[in-house]
Amino acid sequence: MVHSNKAGHSRWNVVLILAGMWILLAVQLGCQLQTQEKRIVVEGRLEGQDGAFQPVDPTVLRLTHQQDEVRPRLVFLEGGGMQHLQKLTLEAVESTGLPFAEEFFLVSLSRAANRPGVPEPFQYRTNRPGWLLNHVGDLAVLPIRKDDVSLPTNEFNDFPAAQLRPAGGTYLARIENDDRHFPWFISTADSARCVNLPLNLTLMAPPNGEATDCFDMQTLCGMFLTNFAVATTVAVTDLNLPLVQVSVGNHRLYVVPHMTFGPDSTVGFGMIYAVNVAGNLGANLARAVVYVPISLHFRIGASTTEFDIFVDPLSGLGSTPSENINRVTIAYNGIFGGIMAENLQSAITSTLSSFTLPPTAIGSTEEVLALGFSLAAPSPGSIPLNDHSVIARPVQRSTVGQTISNLALNLPGVTVTNLPGTPAPIAPSVLADGSVTLRQNFGGTMRDITIAPVQTANEFEVYFLY
Repeated sequence: MVHSNKAGHSRWNVVLILAGMWILLAVQLGCQLQTQEKRIVVEGRLEGQDGAFQPVDPTVLRLTHQQDEVRPRLVFLEGGGMQHLQKLTLEAVESTGLPFAEEFFLVSLSRAANRPGVPEPFQYRTNRPGWLLNHVGDLAVLPIRKDDVSLPTNEFNDFPAAQLRPAGGTYLARIENDDRHFPWFISTADSARCVNLPLNLTLMAPPNGEATDCFDMQTLCGMFLTNFAVATTVAVTDLNLPLVQVSVGNHRLYVVPHMTFGPDSTVGFGMIYAVNVAGNLGANLARAVVYVPISLHFRIGASTTEFDIFVDPLSGLGSTPSENINRVTIAYNGIFGGIMAENLQSAITSTLSSFTLPPTAIGSTEEVLALGFSLAAPSPGSIPLNDHSVIARPVQRSTVGQTISNLALNLPGVTVTNLPGTPAPIAPSVLADGSVTLRQNFGGTMRDITIAPVQTANEFEVYFLY
């Protein structure tokens, strides 16, 4: 008997025809993508309710990247809008041509709050009501990258339970693969990028396994934290309040992804130093938390390939007044009344108003910062005048299942002992447990100072967008 192979040949022919069609379609699509102008539009959306739990229109941030056009790399909201945030969405809504070598990030701060009519645990004394509450809290981070013909999307709704969740600072950024990058950690083995900083400047132990400390994001944050913690503890040690015992502890440093300064909105990022203050009057306890914002800002320098750096409020700012001095906030409760909070706020703002960063052996502190950034994050070339920005972003590039805090570092405490007479100073040294000890003259009094080990909560890195 002779069997026919016609059926088998027919099936194989169908397979070949279908395969050819797919190949042809892929070739045509590839040619079309090659010839189309490269363009992508991305939206970040905040969805939720008002304070009465009624739906409100979404808040939308949008970025467009179009080939050969100058477009913003970052857009942001300071907060103060949506009262009960429930969902974040990051989505490419339009795209033509081949994908760019880039990634988009939506970084959004929010916080837990009580519903209307329920008292909050703290009252606040500040010249900028609401600013602090929009810049300390829970961070959600959503990334998307367009690698093929599909339009990517990402969503997040895993917020911690809260009666209300007001939306705070929210930032939509486009980060290209080759953007200039200032990392959380630089090893001393990376000799091209490592700028060694002395212990008397950092006042914290070098990272594990490192003999010295390189200038990186971890060290930058740590320097501000340790030096503010020492100054605050010394100031409280010298307080002479009748009947009241005051102590400070739990020093912290938060990172604000993006901040601007002055009428020209000079770009930068921020940090917020926070410390708990406790006062005892007999059996009564007063509690307060002091928050001091600090921000680094970047202007194009004379060479146009590097930035000049200034610090608000610690640099001489010329005729432009500090913005962060007005953001100093005292959160208080208990017997720590409004008058005490006002006096504390006034003392801090007065000190900051008269303070400037001291010079170093090789130039001003600002020049040293600029040098550190130029080596740790080398410039790729000229900085476009109207097309540059800065964002500090968590190293954890995506939050899945839960938010993270914008808290970067903790310092449990600083002990200060005033010494009689004029003993010789002792240079800082690192103890076996990671504490730093030194003897130094503060305010005309020699003091022994021990700084507890600095603890990392969340790591952050800085991207220069141009």
